[in-house]
Amino acid sequence: MANYIRLPNGAYYEAPAGLDYSDAFRKAYKDYPEAFGASAPPTASKEPTLGGQTKEFFKGLVPGAIGLVEQAGTGISALLPEEQEKATQKYIKEVAATAKAPFAAAPGYEDTVGRKFGEAAGSIVPFLATGPFGLAGRAAGYGLGIGAGAGTQVEKSAAEGATEEQQTTATALGAVVGATEMFAPARILKRIAEPITAGATALVKRALIAGGEEAAQEAASQAAQNIITKGIYKPEQEIIEQVGESAAYGGAVGALAQGLLDLAIGRRAPIVKPTDEAKALQATEDAKAQEQLVAGQRREAAMERARNMPGFTGVTDPNVELLSAARDQREAEAAALEEARL
Repeated sequence: MANYIRLPNGAYYEAPAGLDYSDAFRKAYKDYPEAFGASAPPTASKEPTLGGQTKEFFKGLVPGAIGLVEQAGTGISALLPEEQEKATQKYIKEVAATAKAPFAAAPGYEDTVGRKFGEAAGSIVPFLATGPFGLAGRAAGYGLGIGAGAGTQVEKSAAEGATEEQQTTATALGAVVGATEMFAPARILKRIAEPITAGATALVKRALIAGGEEAAQEAASQAAQNIITKGIYKPEQEIIEQVGESAAYGGAVGALAQGLLDLAIGRRAPIVKPTDEAKALQATEDAKAQEQLVAGQRREAAMERARNMPGFTGVTDPNVELLSAARDQREAEAAALEEARL
């Protein structure tokens, strides 16, 4: 397994095999003097390209997932006694740094959209991975979110120089905010089990819904963390800081996750084909409807004939009208015969 050492500028250096820590540190200084604050020969900066950002997107998936687990571990470690907490956090960071080092961003791509999108997409993977494990998995997902929310404040409050009491309060409140992290992934997992109507429109609609949910959750979570920061240990903190960016990346990640999962494992709504029995029943119903139509046409014709007969009384029932007209006709004929005899 490769060994990595952390340099003063925060970067990680892969030490050649066989070197102890001191020798590796000296070689890192020789190879990368700029990491130690020494001047380095100027290098021509490269503009990020579309291909480069696409590559960084995929490279960022793994560090994003590792970062989420690292943050959750950091938050959970706050429950330990102080000495054990510090030791545990140091161990977690070292392990995470070693795991992320092979996927470090290429120079000039650290803050590109492709890289950040990849890391954001990777951060949702641990939540989605809990789906196949039922209720236990969902509980683990909420635990991850709570730990990550607490971890955010553990790191941020320490970096801002908050007191121990302030750090404890901020961490507890951050854990509450973290509980919402599982909301959007849980909704995505729920929709996967629902049948999908055939057609691209249904897939796009589901992806947009998931994107909207994830965007709203990320924006609310970021704002809540900023409020905690402002209210406890950093009064100058802007509440809207990074809210828009979090919403944008969150929305894109939610839509992407829902779309890919629907295409890969989503259930399609079955296309119902009529059976022979159903076809026969439909034919019978069609025949009855046709008979009723013909009968109605006959009644209309009879009513029209009744209206044209002598002695029409204005009764609207064609059957009654026909009988009345026929009776009047017979009486008229009988009277004519009687007159002829006389």
